[in-house]
Amino acid sequence: GILPTGQPYFVMELMRGETLGDAIYQGRIKPLLACLIGAQVASGLQAVHKQNVVHRDLKPDNIFLLDPDAAASGEDREGGDSDPPGQVNFVKIMDFGIAKAIDNKLTGTGMTLGTPEYMSPEQATGEKLDWRSDQYSLGCILYEMLTGSVPFRGNGPMSTLMKHLTEKVVPPRKRRTDLTIPESLEKIVLKAMAREKTDRYA
Repeated sequence: GILPTGQPYFVMELMRGETLGDAIYQGRIKPLLACLIGAQVASGLQAVHKQNVVHRDLKPDNIFLLDPDAAASGEDREGGDSDPPGQVNFVKIMDFGIAKAIDNKLTGTGMTLGTPEYMSPEQATGEKLDWRSDQYSLGCILYEMLTGSVPFRGNGPMSTLMKHLTEKVVPPRKRRTDLTIPESLEKIVLKAMAREKTDRYA
């Protein structure tokens, strides 16, 4: 808007809580809460994808969890009796700084902007992207929530990208045999992270 004095102003939402990245840093996320977070991220992405926009940099630091005063409590990660959030929306997707329209030429060959740990194979090679690229990134985030570590990490950015392109992901239940990770949830993660985008969820 513009003030009567002619000065422009910009109003943004003040969010109280923490990023998913901060939450994971404190400890892996319990499977039920990981499902609720993942479902709300997927719902937000669906709305964006319906507008033919791909986020292209989906990662835990770009996902914000509202605190209990702003939404239902989601602080119980590893134990306790409190229930995780139910139907209340408590997840926000942030930072669409490099998001592009699916039909925008800038999503084509040579554009590899993003974060290597969460980048889809087709994004790593500079291919034209669609919504399945964000789905792969969400799969990586679910993997990290459940295990406490990203699926691939090399000695540097290029090494990490190559792992997405050439290595088979270690299933979460094999990565962390000490944790109770539902097999059904593991299947969702692995399908979302399929190397070939045609093998992911349609």
